[in-house]
Amino acid sequence: MKTQLKEMKENERLREESKRIQTLRKQRSELEQSLFDKETIISQFDNEERLREERKRIQTLMKQRSELEQSLFDKETIISQFDNQPTRKQYHHVNKEEAKDSVDNNHKTFMIKPNIPKFSDPN
Repeated sequence: MKTQLKEMKENERLREESKRIQTLRKQRSELEQSLFDKETIISQFDNEERLREERKRIQTLMKQRSELEQSLFDKETIISQFDNQPTRKQYHHVNKEEAKDSVDNNHKTFMIKPNIPKFSDPN
């Protein structure tokens, strides 16, 4: 009887230990899932932060580009006033055809002259 009682107590203790182990495994699984979720959120936040910084950097570069284009346009205007030539359009507003036309108009066409001897040549 004592042995049966001991066995019953031992079995009861083992069941309780088994329940505790299952509870701990479940808690561990929940904690791992929670950790994974938090790491995902942190990763997304870091990506968003990098994206914000990149957008800010791009805006700064575009602003600098605009300022440089305006400065170049102002300088061309001043130079053309000295040359008494009309000002050119800003670069980003000129399409390829207009740019090609303005370049073609600035250069004179090359003409090949025929080799005709002068009458004063003794040959």
